[in-house]
Amino acid sequence: MKSEHSLKIVTIGGGTGLPVMLRGLRDYASSGGPRSSQIELEKLSAIVSVSDDGGSSGRLMQDFDVLPPGDIRNCLLALADESQLPLLRQFLEYRFSGAEDGELLGHSVGNILITALTRINGDDFRKAIVDVSRILNLRGKILLPTLERTVLCAGLSDGTVVRGESRIGLRWSSSPIHRIWLESPNGTGRATVATKMQADFQASPETLDALRNADLIILGPGSLYTSTIPPILVGDVQRALVERSQHVPVVYICNVMTEAGETDGYSVGDHVRALLQHAPGLRLTWCIANCQRIAEQYLHQYATERMLRGYATVRQALDEVIQRNEKLAYPYVQLMRHAEEHASRLKMLSDEMRHVLTEQVQVLVDEVRDVDLSTEIVTVNAVQEVEIVDSGGKKKVIRHNAIAVIDTILTMLESKS
Repeated sequence: MKSEHSLKIVTIGGGTGLPVMLRGLRDYASSGGPRSSQIELEKLSAIVSVSDDGGSSGRLMQDFDVLPPGDIRNCLLALADESQLPLLRQFLEYRFSGAEDGELLGHSVGNILITALTRINGDDFRKAIVDVSRILNLRGKILLPTLERTVLCAGLSDGTVVRGESRIGLRWSSSPIHRIWLESPNGTGRATVATKMQADFQASPETLDALRNADLIILGPGSLYTSTIPPILVGDVQRALVERSQHVPVVYICNVMTEAGETDGYSVGDHVRALLQHAPGLRLTWCIANCQRIAEQYLHQYATERMLRGYATVRQALDEVIQRNEKLAYPYVQLMRHAEEHASRLKMLSDEMRHVLTEQVQVLVDEVRDVDLSTEIVTVNAVQEVEIVDSGGKKKVIRHNAIAVIDTILTMLESKS
């Protein structure tokens, strides 16, 4: 039996980070520990980013005019009871990966199911989420910042604008991100790095209610610019968050590692400053940051994967140039110009490789730059080694220890009360 004083918790984010936190909250609530009574899953709401436009989600979004289902699926499965529905979970997580899978290649069954239920419910994406929640006997709510399609844009310090979530981390320009905003797919609300305007999207009423009644709000973990910040760029969602932050604790779970194309060279304080820049007036009570040093093998693994992603991007771009040349029969001078351009990009990749190998890729507190923050940074040993399936094979990676993070938050709440 849960305490009548259990917390109404709202989590915000997307990608692979938010499911880690949701799974931790689910497990913590059933752990029987001294503070587990403070978490009641029926009072938990997750506000999930809807700006993903890559992979299976991006294809379904373009083909069926639905919101991207991938992050939603991951959060639904994170809150599902694994012990009761192991086969159903495997079914929803199954991804077509064989060469013989044709047009289904890359799609997950869960994404297809959500898309199909959206169609069955008269293109009601929210109703589709409710239906999947019932199938999984879910405790807790999966909410959306808006039911409208959005395009995530990044304005770089050199004035360049990158449109599309999947393009931000894979862009050619090494200029850092200055700010991000949302635009409509039809071009409404187009902005530049200098202008502050963005399209006005209608917020989901359920999401606003959850924020206005929250006892605790948790942001992250996850990609700072492409998962954590996007949900709070919807005007009414941001206003509700900022207003509620004046009355209840708001906690940001900082990432363990920097992310190529997003947070290169960022300290913990840089993450906090970027978050506050995009939500003026937000009172951020605590930032939970990992202080446990990551083993060298994982730092090298991270750097290697980062370089391979960059190399794959260069190869793809070169292939596209060759294909365009074959189709359009570019004159010699124009072809040479393209060759020079991509030679320059290869040099940039080489420089990036050297940079990654020498840079501190773990996110840590900078004892000089991070002393002036208004937000209290709380350091904790907050990582663990987990085994995941990636590209058809198993590998060990570093992830947040959500149980340790949640216990730290609840301990601080006790000391504050």
